[in-house]
Amino acid sequence: MGLALAFVLFIIIVGVAVFNNPAGLSGSDYTWRQQAVIRMLNIPMPILGAVTIVIGLVTAFLERAVPHAWKWWLAGAFLFVLTGLVTRLCNQPINAVVMTWNPNAPPLDWQILRDQWWRWHLIRVVLSSAGLVLYVIGYGRGRRTVGPSER
Repeated sequence: MGLALAFVLFIIIVGVAVFNNPAGLSGSDYTWRQQAVIRMLNIPMPILGAVTIVIGLVTAFLERAVPHAWKWWLAGAFLFVLTGLVTRLCNQPINAVVMTWNPNAPPLDWQILRDQWWRWHLIRVVLSSAGLVLYVIGYGRGRRTVGPSER
């Protein structure tokens, strides 16, 4: 389950990077699109992230008897915690400002916050990608080391 949730979280974060790339958008288009994405994801993403972290930590605890598997789950959960911290401390404050903008008349310096948000988002992409890879390795290590009859 933790692997599936991590994959969903990863797909959403990468999906935003692919389909919401702000390059080439006007200030109005960027503001309209960003506000729509913020309204859509501002509540479910932190919940999904928290559940992904908790399940990763629980899996690490449950796999503690399996050599090396629990370490991968724990390291993956740590990367998802870092992803959440980047979101909360860097992206969400920018989101709060963008939500106050009028899409028909964004501020003259709107590109500054757009570029800051985008840099932090790319960091989230890297962190969540690495977290997912570590969860996959942990899953594989646990499955390979302990057979079903021993669980």
